[in-house]
Amino acid sequence: MLYREARLTMDRAEVPQDALLLLVHARSLAATGRADAAAPEFDKALALASDAEGSLECFRFYAEQGNWGKAEIAFDQALKHGTDKYKLWLERARLCQKLQSWSKAESAYAEAAKINSKVLDVWIQRAEIQMRLENWKAAVGFYRKALELRPDHRLRQMCARLNVKLQKWDEVAEDYLELLKNAPNNTGFTSEQSQLCLELAQWEQAMDQALARRPKDMGLLLGRGRTRAGQERWQEAVADYKKFISSLPPNDDVWLEYACLLLLAGKGDSGNYVRFCKEQIARYGASKYFREKHCLARLCVLAPQPDLDRARLEEWARDDKPFTSPWHPHALGAALFRSGKFDQAIRYLHESVRMGNWPGQTMNAVFLALAYQQQPDHAAQARKWLDKTDTWLANADQQFKKQGSFPRDIYPADWLIIRVLRQEAKIAMEKRK
Repeated sequence: MLYREARLTMDRAEVPQDALLLLVHARSLAATGRADAAAPEFDKALALASDAEGSLECFRFYAEQGNWGKAEIAFDQALKHGTDKYKLWLERARLCQKLQSWSKAESAYAEAAKINSKVLDVWIQRAEIQMRLENWKAAVGFYRKALELRPDHRLRQMCARLNVKLQKWDEVAEDYLELLKNAPNNTGFTSEQSQLCLELAQWEQAMDQALARRPKDMGLLLGRGRTRAGQERWQEAVADYKKFISSLPPNDDVWLEYACLLLLAGKGDSGNYVRFCKEQIARYGASKYFREKHCLARLCVLAPQPDLDRARLEEWARDDKPFTSPWHPHALGAALFRSGKFDQAIRYLHESVRMGNWPGQTMNAVFLALAYQQQPDHAAQARKWLDKTDTWLANADQQFKKQGSFPRDIYPADWLIIRVLRQEAKIAMEKRK
């Protein structure tokens, strides 16, 4: 009722010929969805307006109605009356962006930049508009201007990604190397360094340029090696890891990735894998530190090693303290499996499963499948855990296809280990047929 009364009052009222009152009346009509009735009132208000704000409000109305002829007249009048030209151009630019009139928005930001070229957001907005227009070169230029005002990780990364579209591989490499300067040295898969290197490795030409400048950079080699591993280019991945693996201290992920690659590249020949294990046993086999022994145990269970001292293997996997991580019973279960103690192996692997949902859960599944395969009465259990493994691999493959690289929740070490052990389980199953 009040809404209807307000509309009737507006319709009956005679508005004095005053710009401000006319604008109030026009605004009310527009707000109630009566743009046609509002238009003449805005025309009258514009004719009487003697300030920038009134003219700018007329501009907004005409622009939103798509009447750019009158909108330009109103904006010119706002510029004539206004003292803060920068603010006016910025208002125009933002409205044009909202209306998705990209060329007009860019022109307005350009005028604002002529008045004040030190405003970071203006250059960022201009870059984003050029991206909308798919003008990659101009977008890079504006992001570079923004970088001059403030060094920023995201802006540099945007420059690199846009230069990929332009196939300017030397500039892509330069930007990523600059980003890596500020990233902590960390081989962990989810670290900033690793994620940047993985992203760079998607574009071989750019990675080649980066490695030409830093041929011994472990982060770059690891990023390319992981990417090649995800593409099943086993031999090339081995070559990347081989360049730095000997200088690396005990490392759960990278040791395991390299060992799996040796097995996959060997296509049934585990000689290189066994040699790598022996090298690490010679270096760390007598260690007193649990972490080093844990790494060694996990390394040595990836494939059968008839000559390996089983008692030592179990010793490396055991800890005097209660389990604090699901990795610990997992490693011990895997070691007991390789020692032929299948019942104990199954018990510890199930204990690891019960400790909660964690990234390595599927490695428990494939080891359980292998252990149950050794017990003829538990074929159904073996099949159940093998099915879980296959489901995980199928989901991982879908994510690979979607992203083109390792997703953040699929660690290269996990994926490679599961591939290797699934292959062993498949061969064992075929032998039992």
